[in-house]
Amino acid sequence: MMAVLKAGGACVHLGATQPIARLAQIVLDSGTKVLLADPQHSEIFQDLVEVITIAPEFLENLHSRDPLLMVRPSNPAFVLLTSGSTRKPKGIIVEHGSLCSSSKAHGTNRKVEPHTRLLQFAAYTFDVSVADIFTTLQRGGCICVPSEEERTNDLAGAIKRMNVNYGFLTPTVAGLLKPTDVPGLRTLILGEEMLTRTIFKLEPLEWTSS
Repeated sequence: MMAVLKAGGACVHLGATQPIARLAQIVLDSGTKVLLADPQHSEIFQDLVEVITIAPEFLENLHSRDPLLMVRPSNPAFVLLTSGSTRKPKGIIVEHGSLCSSSKAHGTNRKVEPHTRLLQFAAYTFDVSVADIFTTLQRGGCICVPSEEERTNDLAGAIKRMNVNYGFLTPTVAGLLKPTDVPGLRTLILGEEMLTRTIFKLEPLEWTSS
């Protein structure tokens, strides 16, 4: 994501668990010219667009170079897609300037600081992930990314192993955590769902409903 933005491009996130037909339609509708994928998913789109497989050997052979373009605040940074639950998904364009200003405001409001170790739990197809990543980076914090196995089966263990102290979760997911299992988690933001009474058992965490 950082490489694409620095090059003056815009990111459109694709979810690996989404139907192939939906992903292909997003690629076509967005006018995507290049797709970055891991080895597991790189073959899916070979017939639609140029695919670059991001693997260790590819990264090892890269050479750093100066940016070729002057990136302006009005350049698109992300295209975030609506769920499409009622009709065809719509793309919402977020410009570089908007991304920077929203990250700055979120960082101040949510008290993200250099010592922040944020759990990057939200799927990349949700706007929450963009706020998590770029607000934390802008403030000098650390982004802690669990594996899919940890996300599903051992979230508390991942939080503890990575010394996570900050997170944004839905009340449903947060309600599965026991405070004694995540002693280092000090700030928890809750959103995307109605707040439930069971979440109050997470005291003494500092939490904010969003």
